[in-house]
Amino acid sequence: MSDVERGASLLIKILAAALIAGLVVIAIHPLYRHAALAMLKGEPSESPIWKTNLEFYPEVGLEPTDGDHAEPQ
Repeated sequence: MSDVERGASLLIKILAAALIAGLVVIAIHPLYRHAALAMLKGEPSESPIWKTNLEFYPEVGLEPTDGDHAEPQ
């Protein structure tokens, strides 16, 4: 096996471990579980994490726009 193949294999293992760790956190932690369910339902603003971020960071926000993309100011 060449160095490139070993590197690719290692990268795949690292990414798989990160995916598994993320799924475990979502399964165990109720706030992350509710956030994942809210995103799957297409209602990310109903996520408890979204709501607490609004409380902690009130000065950070986005204004709604009519188009799909906001124009740079």
